[in-house]
Amino acid sequence: GSEVGFLVDTGASGIMLTPYDAERIGLHMDRLDFTVPVSTASGQTFAAPVDLRRLDLHGQYFEEFPALVLQGGDVSLLGMSILEQFSSIEIREDQLILRP
Repeated sequence: GSEVGFLVDTGASGIMLTPYDAERIGLHMDRLDFTVPVSTASGQTFAAPVDLRRLDLHGQYFEEFPALVLQGGDVSLLGMSILEQFSSIEIREDQLILRP
C-alpha cells in the first residue's frame, strides 16, 4: 500500500530499492542479507535479494517478482525485468508511455 518513486532505468536489469524505500514498504533491513554484488553508476556495492508481492504501475499489476535492496542509493530503479513486460515503450516529449 506504500507509494515508491522509481527512476526508469533501461540499464538496470531489475528493480532496485533504496534502503529508505525498502523500509517504507515493510522490509526489515536487519533481516536482509547483502551478498549480491552489483555495479551502479556510483560504482560497486552489494544488494540483498527480496521477493515483492505486488507492484501497481497505474493499473498494470505485477505479482511475486524478485528485486534487490541496495546498501545505499538515492533513488529506487525500475529496470528491464518490469519494462520488458510491456509490448512497447515510447518517449514522447516529457512522457514515458508504457503499453501492455
